[in-house]
Amino acid sequence: APSTDEVPQALVDDLCAGPGIPNACDATTAADTTLKGENQSYITDLVNYLRGDRTNEGTGRNFRTRTHVLGDLVNASPVYVSGPASNWPSQAPFPIIPVTGTDNSYATWSNTSVKNRTTIVYAASNDGMLHGFRTTESSSGAGDAGEEVLAYIPTQAFSDANNAGLHYLADSTYSHRFYNDLTPTIADVYVKHRDDTSGTITSSEEWRTMLIGGQRAGGRSLYMLDITDPTDFTAANAKELVEWEFTHADLGYSFSKPTIAMMNNGKFAAIFGNGYSDETDSSCTAKLFIVFLDGGQDGTWTAGTDYLVLDTGAGSTTDGDCNGLSTPAVVDLDRNRTADRVYAGDLQGNLWAFDLCNYDDTTGVEACTNSGWAIANSSPIMTANDGTNPQPITVQPVVSRDPASAGGDDLLIVFGTGQYLTNADKTDTSVQTMYGVRDYDALANGRANNDYGLDPRANADKFIEQDIVEQTCPEPNCTGLVRTIDTPEETMSGPDNGWLIDLPTSGERVVSNPKIRNNILFFNTLIPDNTVCSAGGSGWLMSVNLQNGGIPPKEVFDINNDGVIDVADRVNDDPPVGVKLQAIPAESTFLGDKQYTPDSTGTINVRDVNIGKSQREGRMGWREMLVE
Repeated sequence: APSTDEVPQALVDDLCAGPGIPNACDATTAADTTLKGENQSYITDLVNYLRGDRTNEGTGRNFRTRTHVLGDLVNASPVYVSGPASNWPSQAPFPIIPVTGTDNSYATWSNTSVKNRTTIVYAASNDGMLHGFRTTESSSGAGDAGEEVLAYIPTQAFSDANNAGLHYLADSTYSHRFYNDLTPTIADVYVKHRDDTSGTITSSEEWRTMLIGGQRAGGRSLYMLDITDPTDFTAANAKELVEWEFTHADLGYSFSKPTIAMMNNGKFAAIFGNGYSDETDSSCTAKLFIVFLDGGQDGTWTAGTDYLVLDTGAGSTTDGDCNGLSTPAVVDLDRNRTADRVYAGDLQGNLWAFDLCNYDDTTGVEACTNSGWAIANSSPIMTANDGTNPQPITVQPVVSRDPASAGGDDLLIVFGTGQYLTNADKTDTSVQTMYGVRDYDALANGRANNDYGLDPRANADKFIEQDIVEQTCPEPNCTGLVRTIDTPEETMSGPDNGWLIDLPTSGERVVSNPKIRNNILFFNTLIPDNTVCSAGGSGWLMSVNLQNGGIPPKEVFDINNDGVIDVADRVNDDPPVGVKLQAIPAESTFLGDKQYTPDSTGTINVRDVNIGKSQREGRMGWREMLVE
């Protein structure tokens, strides 16, 4: 990160490409005091505009008139951060509570002054910036709640190209584009870090709170900021706050959201897919990245030391064959709070398992090892397809113990297919599917014994297929469309590898992450519609039995709107599995017995849900996923 008297050349080039700059930024201008002064005055106004000054909007420099100075938040959700919340244990490989000597345990650090630090909401927006806003007043009556305390622009947002870069935001002919559009990932970690205004790296690890952000469709990089102490958020501390930016030749547009996890080598890392790219890149295969958080601090990223790349080999630069890995699900198999297994899908419909345990029982001590991590079984668990064409996987899978094998070592990996990334996707009418697939014996420290390489269409006898029926809601006080399952209740047995539900509406797909609550799987679908006044499309709020993809054991939601979820909410004597939404639903969140679903009109749809009581209820992050 540059200090206040250092400006990256890429940023200079970007600002020099601004609309209406008086003179070319070249040697002639640099040698002429008058011309140089005119450009400096212009660039000062442009920088002030990007910072929120409105003096030159539509007048003066004639910069673009904005409705709001804050850029739009499209795919990035705000994240609230207060005191430490990771709840790491005091056992190896984490720092332990010593009998004597320095106590570096998480429990002790989390109860220091950091416990009462200023609460901040962090939001990535398409003005190019990662913003931080205080949520409370700095003192009674200060009136500064909601004030911006941090703004960071990743260098990959800089560009001097037409219709790109920061200068384009000021162009009166601006048409929306993405810049900084990925929800940040935040965690408390034990790492070496930058510790003063010169960016010096500490000699030993300390507990810090780190934020990792990405650009999604806006660019091909990830960045890490130290947000431990908001009182340090000053320009003078820039080198202390910005830990690194990560780019790589095989990193596509950073659609894959990282998970921060402790690895089996005792180091914290960010785990993410290589995202999506095109045939112009050096490689178009799906890859998993593991970037150690203390990597790159010397200014150089060294493969094998600072980061690892696990290449599936699926995909090529041949036209139409470019592939990429989506957001992974990270699983702790042995409950010691380290990352042991990763599941992720790619654009060619492959569901991959990555073994980050490399289990060893040859020494008499059964344990995961700190190296030898690789693709499990050297092939995908399965390849999603409609019988002819592969079905892209762009969502993060959700992972659960297999409810059909209580007490066993099987996992159930659930995901939907479809993509909504390009203009061509709006008119794609191919069949997409919701899947649940077993990873046999995965909990036995990763020694899975699965039928990998499955084709659910060619191996139809190993998958339970559920059929959706759509009908007008027949109940009193019930309006709109509902869905039911028109197949008998069937439980997965030993020979079954999983279940599937083909989505019946033309163009229907799953592009938001599914959720599990109790043994109910919730997922939302998208149906594009380019007609006027269509809110971009519509979709369904679905809820099915996790065990087999079929009818839930009890009524899940109140379709007759009488305020009670009971047998009166059945359709043809069965609980319904879906209700129609006349807008595109985004990913749902849950709080207690409420489901909250934002949609494409800006509405947050709230509905009561009945999921019963169990250890699955509530938030299930990767660390808690297999606790029940």
